[in-house]
Amino acid sequence: MTPHQVVKALRGSMRRLGVSRIDLYQIHWPSPIFPLKGALKALEGEVEEGRIGSIGVSNFSVKQLERARSYLSKVDIASNQIEYNLLKRGAEMDVIPYCLREGLSVIAYSRSGLE
Repeated sequence: MTPHQVVKALRGSMRRLGVSRIDLYQIHWPSPIFPLKGALKALEGEVEEGRIGSIGVSNFSVKQLERARSYLSKVDIASNQIEYNLLKRGAEMDVIPYCLREGLSVIAYSRSGLE
């Protein structure tokens, strides 16, 4: 998730999809290795250039969302994709209320099978 890698991945996705703009580009799983700030600043630049409509994240806690949002100065995080289903409802305690209060969309996913 270095800035260069993020932009390279974005451009590769755009080329494979045959598009000049991606509506929502997500960072999946916060990285414990690479600093998030550089990746988000690179994506913010891509929003300004019109190649991305919005920046999203996936599997971020409230603390990680707050940190990620603090790195952006011209755009905001648009969404957080989280595991959420009838059996996995922990996000109702903190992540979902935070997103609702802050105007961030929640995108739910569910893993297959009963884990």
